[in-house]
Amino acid sequence: MSGGFVDLAEAMAHNVAVEAAGTVNQILDALMPDGRPFGQKKMTIDEQIHDYVEQGWRDDPAASQKWIIQKATVDIPEMLKKFGLPPDKIAAVHPWDIAITAAIAKSAKMETEIAKRQSKELARIAPALVAPTIPETPGESSWPVPTPSPLP
Repeated sequence: MSGGFVDLAEAMAHNVAVEAAGTVNQILDALMPDGRPFGQKKMTIDEQIHDYVEQGWRDDPAASQKWIIQKATVDIPEMLKKFGLPPDKIAAVHPWDIAITAAIAKSAKMETEIAKRQSKELARIAPALVAPTIPETPGESSWPVPTPSPLP
């Protein structure tokens, strides 16, 4: 056996973390198909971005914190109770981890979509932002060339 107790403990901790992440992702997929909370109407990506910005997620950390607290303490436990899970099983799936993971996934998705739209808009208007070239010698273009006025 290569490695000692610490290596073995670290490997076990890593395996448990990987398994837990997989479980959280499975729960998120079940609760939030297509990135939307279970039971809510499906929104277009533009509606999701509007909702994301309106709720203050983009510029107000307190808004996302409030959402996480609401999901972890009320929404997720109630939903899991409706699915028939007893309180000890609900605690075992760590609603806080689910809520935080969902918030990170939602924020990452929305910020990616916002960045895509900003890139497209910049590409659309970029040609208008480029200044025209200035001819190096008079007569290379149709630009008027000022002529000096005679001295009085």
